[in-house]
Amino acid sequence: MTAAIAVALLLLIGEKLGNYTILLLSTIVTLVAGGVGGAVGISGTPISAGFGISGLVGPLAALNYEGWGWTAGNLAIIAMAFIALPLVMSILFNFLFSRIGWVRSEHYKLDFK
Repeated sequence: MTAAIAVALLLLIGEKLGNYTILLLSTIVTLVAGGVGGAVGISGTPISAGFGISGLVGPLAALNYEGWGWTAGNLAIIAMAFIALPLVMSILFNFLFSRIGWVRSEHYKLDFK
């Protein structure tokens, strides 16, 4: 991870810590996607834990894990667990949270003061 990315993440996290609904949104998506990944047997290494799609560390570790491999079925499972499911759930929960008034567009605005 480069220093620029680290600083950008720190700014984003610091900005959003006061807004629990944004954290709740990402926590729910992460819990469900992680649970589905565990249910279908996706594994990795201690080094790849928590990286997810970042740099493809999670998907590559899962595909190279013992008992897995680069088959079409495994690629489909990995694409579903690391890309499709989190994307669809993020859109769905953002829509739901917006409808009930927990999330507004200004919650996503970054303010560099």
